[in-house]
Amino acid sequence: SLVIASCGDKEETPTTEKPTTNIGETGPSAEVEVDENKPQYGGTLVILRNSDITTWNPGAVTCAGADGPASYAIEQILGMDFTKGPAGTGETNYIGGVEDYRYLAGNLAESFETPDVGVWVLNIRKGVHFLNHPDQAASKLVAGREMTAEDVAYSLEYMRDNPTSSSMCSEPELLTNMVVEQTGEWQITVRTPKAATTGYLWLMGGGGVQYVWPKEFLEQYGASNNWYDIVGTGPYMIDDYVEGSICRMIRNPNYWDKNPIGPGKGDQLPYADGVNLQIVPDYSTRLAALRTGQADWSAVDILDRDDFATIQQSNPEIKYAQTIIAPQQVAGNINQDWPFAKKEVRQAMMLAIDHPTILEDFYDGQAEMLDSPARKWYKSIYTPL
Repeated sequence: SLVIASCGDKEETPTTEKPTTNIGETGPSAEVEVDENKPQYGGTLVILRNSDITTWNPGAVTCAGADGPASYAIEQILGMDFTKGPAGTGETNYIGGVEDYRYLAGNLAESFETPDVGVWVLNIRKGVHFLNHPDQAASKLVAGREMTAEDVAYSLEYMRDNPTSSSMCSEPELLTNMVVEQTGEWQITVRTPKAATTGYLWLMGGGGVQYVWPKEFLEQYGASNNWYDIVGTGPYMIDDYVEGSICRMIRNPNYWDKNPIGPGKGDQLPYADGVNLQIVPDYSTRLAALRTGQADWSAVDILDRDDFATIQQSNPEIKYAQTIIAPQQVAGNINQDWPFAKKEVRQAMMLAIDHPTILEDFYDGQAEMLDSPARKWYKSIYTPL
């Protein structure tokens, strides 16, 4: 903790001078007013991990989603409508993902329709280009060309037809029965007759397994799980990786997306010049890095109540969000010879447990009595007791 806390940059003396920009090589300087309310460009986002990176390419690793860096370089078909999130109307917070289709928005598909259950009509976004890293062979193969509807269709079919893909562990019937048809130059239609209602989760954007790659990349590098063989359309590209230490990502200068909401609406994304994923196995060291400003986010830590209270007091500037984590469930082998084989015995055991007191006294009220089958943030289907 002491080491990482002492490794920061030296504090700079704040200046009140206005920034200037040069006009021409020898022309005069012009003063530029900085809008303090707008997001500013530059800097590096430092994110902490507790373990090394194992999945670089979810198309090549069975039962594994994009593990950190890959999710910055490859993108999904649909995503979150940030205009309805905390920076916009505040209708939802996305802590638990997309809670309802009304909060679903286009991503690599600019827009979509679901004319029937299990049918997705995707209008593919124009003007999206693949990453173009000058020192990586897989990236040079694609050479930053524009993404097409054929790339999106082929990416879906590749995950369906590849038995080692990450998607095969989620909903195999959904994938094996999926039919993809290109119904226009910039449109594809996806039909999922089996497990139709999980189409968003495992194909369009919710499950973290289905992404879009260039067709020629999949044909040549689809089975590669090397960090330097990742080519997508994301805001960052992987520039360097030191095993067990750090993964460095740099800004994609040809990224397609713009800020959709707030004072920076219309700004070209991303804002940060780079993202560093630092691998720090020790829990106390990660907390020290956060508290001393050496890191911006610990992507793996769910704080216990004591640490949470301490950080609230010592670092009130740190932002946080509370959510419902995995529920505490009672499970066991219901053997026919056991009393628990009788439903009435199980019901009696549940009635004998004082759940309200556990909630109030043990969890200090920071818990929910019922978290299944649908959580509270799924407002359209949640039913209270």
